[in-house]
Amino acid sequence: MRGICDSDSTEILEVVRSSDALDVLATVDEFGRVRLVRWPCVREAASAIVALGHSNHVVRARFTADDEVLLTAGGHDCCVMQWRIV
Repeated sequence: MRGICDSDSTEILEVVRSSDALDVLATVDEFGRVRLVRWPCVREAASAIVALGHSNHVVRARFTADDEVLLTAGGHDCCVMQWRIV
């Protein structure tokens, strides 16, 4: 599994950070991937959780106020997805 630090930066479309309590960084990219890494990401080969759900690029990502859910919005598929953080 590739970490966020190994990723080609041109494919990442947005980066969001959770509150201090959770310490997670989420990225979304051109290929519909949602990637979570621990914050701070200090290692070049940091492990990540990668989820697929959108058919194409993901244009927005936001954590809810309590950091229990990550919301993502797809570009071409026009879907809003909820990703529960466990």
